[in-house]
Amino acid sequence: MNTLWACRTASLVKTRLVCPFTPQTCNKAVKARQMASASSSGAAAASTVESAKASAVPTSTLDDPHPWHERFDITEDRTVYKRYLTVYDRVVTFTPACGEPHSVNYDVVGHPSASFCFAVAIPFHPATETAPAQVTVVREYAQGPNLLMYCFPSGGFDKAKHADLRQCAQAEMAEEAMLVGGEVVALLPEDHPGQSELKWSRNTFKPYLIIDPHPAPSGHAATRDAEEHTIEVLRITIPELRKLIAEGQLMLPSVYAFFLAQDVLQQRKLL
Repeated sequence: MNTLWACRTASLVKTRLVCPFTPQTCNKAVKARQMASASSSGAAAASTVESAKASAVPTSTLDDPHPWHERFDITEDRTVYKRYLTVYDRVVTFTPACGEPHSVNYDVVGHPSASFCFAVAIPFHPATETAPAQVTVVREYAQGPNLLMYCFPSGGFDKAKHADLRQCAQAEMAEEAMLVGGEVVALLPEDHPGQSELKWSRNTFKPYLIIDPHPAPSGHAATRDAEEHTIEVLRITIPELRKLIAEGQLMLPSVYAFFLAQDVLQQRKLL
């Protein structure tokens, strides 16, 4: 059993595994260290532990044989390709509670030219006497799946054009959906670092709900980049939007943005 555990662990890393501990021994050592620490810290420490438990994110109840999450440090971040996207060869060193550290190589992508962040704008049109509540989405070419897919107006933060991500969201809505104005509602707190785009991406994003925008006075879109010439602007109902989500036709950042927007819209009795 111990041999099988060591072989499975070694297959996950590029460095040679040197760990004389079994999962059971390692877990016992960790628990012993935790008990010793708790008994020597007194009442103040106990109070701190209880507070941490109350606010802690749920963790696994399994006897995890790979406790690498104890500590992880980026030991190298080397650029291997750069154009619109930048690809990094990232080396991360994981240090378990006992045994030897282990290093793993990862492929990581991001947009350094956009400060690794972008905005998503949800143009929401309240119901009227003649029409139900609607949202504006764009349909454009997605190069990964090689399909035309749907999303809310989205775009990278440009320090030369935008004061902040809120302004970025408004600019993208005007550029892609030909809409301006409306009430802008941030769907994440001001001090939030942003939602991670993907597991292997350095990019983060913030979504903004824009209530009751109106068509741009010019009647046409602002200057678009070459890859945005395929954009089609559509106004759809909420049931139609949910159908796109269920069918996997709405890009994930837009799905997340709508998930947050629903709470705000329901609180305001707009949905």
